[in-house]
Amino acid sequence: TGKQHICIMTRGPSAFTFVNLGPEHEFRAPAAAAAAGGPKGGTLRYAPLGKALSTPLSALTRRTHPLYAVARTVHAFEAAQGRPPSNDDGVALSAAAAKLVAA
Repeated sequence: TGKQHICIMTRGPSAFTFVNLGPEHEFRAPAAAAAAGGPKGGTLRYAPLGKALSTPLSALTRRTHPLYAVARTVHAFEAAQGRPPSNDDGVALSAAAAKLVAA
């Protein structure tokens, strides 16, 4: 919708943040960097959040934190089961992870 938003979620000992700055975000470089002859700023272009969250796990770079795959797996489980996973759902979570990896 063109609106900027931020989403932060914590679950147990982990947390993650999604920030949607829109399709483009202009920024200014720190004054010291600009004074040293560096660029004064620039524009970053972002993929839509929906596209980022639907990227196949096999296409992710090594810089992607491993908890991203865990969060995607838990989300897939919750969407299918309609509830958060419990201690007894290890097999179902493994199956959800395998399905995401195979996609």
